[in-house]
Amino acid sequence: SPRPARFMREEDPEQEGNGGRTWYLSTGVDQIEPSTFGDSLAQLELLVRDIKWSIGPAPLYLLGCDQGAVLSLCLGAAIPDLVAGVIAVDGYLPSMPAVTELMVASKSLGVLMVNDPSRCLAERRIVSSSVERLVAVGARVCRVDFGVSTAGPEGLADRIADWWRIEM
Repeated sequence: SPRPARFMREEDPEQEGNGGRTWYLSTGVDQIEPSTFGDSLAQLELLVRDIKWSIGPAPLYLLGCDQGAVLSLCLGAAIPDLVAGVIAVDGYLPSMPAVTELMVASKSLGVLMVNDPSRCLAERRIVSSSVERLVAVGARVCRVDFGVSTAGPEGLADRIADWWRIEM
């Protein structure tokens, strides 16, 4: 029987709408501005380490959407012993060399990449390249092209539950 999942969400009550930072450059969606991206990645790592400290040795899975998926994938690829897996909805690995240099052998990392072809900012080639790069370092990757915008959150939850049963 699968283990129960607990979800934690960090919110900034002072930010409304899409008022957060962005680290996309105008040259392409997979091109990022390194300093703000690195700062965001460091903040996520601190949050994950705090959560790990409070839950102990229990496995921790990250779920991210869009920019959160990009950060979750990068953190999982860079520090795979910190997280057991990543569920990335409409995410990818940026194509900058620094991200590739951060990636380490991650045979224990499980990754579910769910991409909605109708709304995903990342082109299919970027997602395919991300899968190849994760597999190259040993991650167990499952890719699902799924119309989240048409099937709704219940359909997405079903896809995640199917992967969760296999992962556990």
